[in-house]
Amino acid sequence: MKDCANNGVILSRLECIATYNDDTTSIFLNYSMLVLTLYPFYLTFFGIKPKRIVTAILLLFFYFLFQFCLCLALGCAGISIIWCAVLGSSIFSFMHDLSSQRHRRSSTRFIMSAIVFAFGLSLIIYYAFTLPFITTIAHLLAIVMGFATERAAEHHYHHRKLQNYY
Repeated sequence: MKDCANNGVILSRLECIATYNDDTTSIFLNYSMLVLTLYPFYLTFFGIKPKRIVTAILLLFFYFLFQFCLCLALGCAGISIIWCAVLGSSIFSFMHDLSSQRHRRSSTRFIMSAIVFAFGLSLIIYYAFTLPFITTIAHLLAIVMGFATERAAEHHYHHRKLQNYY
């Protein structure tokens, strides 16, 4: 990750964070991965109740906020924490679908999710060899964060659904 600690004004620092301090390779890899991870994330919430869509948007907002606050505090650059968190969220949804056998309804989602997981893992492995080890730890923790926040959202949604049933 590039250093954005000494870029002065907060808007300059946010621009540095979002653009990987003008590193075009990092921009391409990470924004491509963000778009890829958003596809299964989007499919998870496609065709469901508006409350779950609001939850997905709030989770995504939280991931963005977390990434930018983290980089403002530490002086790092990038959006990889966002796509790793979305990846973790998608992994939870994927596993939840497998356990409930919902995956049989959408082979497209199953295949796309598997492809996205493979690309995400590949990029994390690439970064493990090219960036400091702390970056890999951050990526893995972001996946755990995404998994946990999606789990909490699912639990909350399911609990509220049961509450409204009785």
